[in-house]
Amino acid sequence: MRLLGLPQEEHTRREIDGPEWQIIRQDGSLMPPEEYASTRALKENRPVENVEMAIIKGPEETTWISVTAAPIPLPGYGIAITYGDITPRKHAEFALEQERDLLVKVMDTSSSAITVVDCHKQITYANRRVEEILKLTRDEAASQTYDAPKWQITDSDGNPFPDEPFVQVTTTKKTGLRRPSRHPMGRRPQGFAFG
Repeated sequence: MRLLGLPQEEHTRREIDGPEWQIIRQDGSLMPPEEYASTRALKENRPVENVEMAIIKGPEETTWISVTAAPIPLPGYGIAITYGDITPRKHAEFALEQERDLLVKVMDTSSSAITVVDCHKQITYANRRVEEILKLTRDEAASQTYDAPKWQITDSDGNPFPDEPFVQVTTTKKTGLRRPSRHPMGRRPQGFAFG
């Protein structure tokens, strides 16, 4: 019962939906007992798997667990519950989320137009400067592939761009390649930096 932070005697005295439990959801809000895997399995008479929740054990101690509960198909036996400690994974996820939030804030305040392109050439992120230069919303920019024909990709002299920067970056792993382009409406924005 170390995982739950309780002595065995205390654990066996508690009810699965008792008010003593300090359980929170992933967003930090209190999880009501009707959302517990155990309560749902008992009420719905079916297995409920991999419900993620955190047990608050004290002001500085929270344990994240993944819970699976299933009815025991014997009269009077109730349900079986398994717990798995996922605290290290959740801490890593939270840290990654904070890093991503910081990166997005940095890119959003940049004076350069920045886009993020996935391996399928789809624009997955565009910062505020992209909106200003191209006069497109982020959603409009993100609905495009970076090499859509309407972009009319050219070099700085207005000639057709000789090489695909996306291919260069993904095959050579070199960064800092610049891609000037012409907006579909004829406006000529500054070049985009890939990498």
